[in-house]
Amino acid sequence: MTTANDSDSGSVSPRSLLPSPSTTRVPAQSKDPVAWYQDFLERHDRLIARIEGKEVFSTAEVALLVKVAPRTVNKWFDSGRLGGERVGRSRRRQVSRAELVRFLREHGMPVPELLGEVGQATTNEREDADFDE
Repeated sequence: MTTANDSDSGSVSPRSLLPSPSTTRVPAQSKDPVAWYQDFLERHDRLIARIEGKEVFSTAEVALLVKVAPRTVNKWFDSGRLGGERVGRSRRRQVSRAELVRFLREHGMPVPELLGEVGQATTNEREDADFDE
């Protein structure tokens, strides 16, 4: 009887697929948490700057703005709760700025400052509308 570890069987042991301790990458935050967090903030700021002027967002960008996992945004999109469209041959999901703001307001979620100006009347505009009647 041969086992999965026998070299003549040709099968691979599940343990052999795991990385060896010498090749396992140590997360940066375990070395220096302050440096890791500063690096995280720099990367976050670069991503936000890239998103700032956009009118259409990927699900990853929506997740970053709303502070949820990308998979959560995909579920919202696939269930029809968050509207958008699929584009390209890979059928990537894209969400417009106006649709994202609508979704956030409809579900009582905070609207990030980057998105707040879409379809939001200022206090003066609302007061002026009352006087026009």
